[in-house]
Amino acid sequence: MADGIILEGFIATNASTGISVTSNNNTLKGNNASYNIGTFVFGIELRSSSNNTLIGNNANYNGDYNGSWQTQRSYGIYLDSSRNNTLMATMQTRTTSTASIWNIPAITR
Repeated sequence: MADGIILEGFIATNASTGISVTSNNNTLKGNNASYNIGTFVFGIELRSSSNNTLIGNNANYNGDYNGSWQTQRSYGIYLDSSRNNTLMATMQTRTTSTASIWNIPAITR
């Protein structure tokens, strides 16, 4: 776990979590976390992670494909116990929930 990294142009597919962030003060820019599969799936996950910036990322088609892209728990972007994060121009489609926010003590913008 490292704080203050820049992840740019990364492609994450065929996993249960495309990109998982558990540190602080990071920038994710122009990444593609799509076509991740399973029953509890995240395109981009921020867990106990604060002061991050996400710009122009894709988190599409995450979940099990059984004729349609669905699973009971699939998320384009998932925030849990994370605060003061900035999400800009991030594309999320074809998941059960496009964005979910859990246990956030401060407003995420």
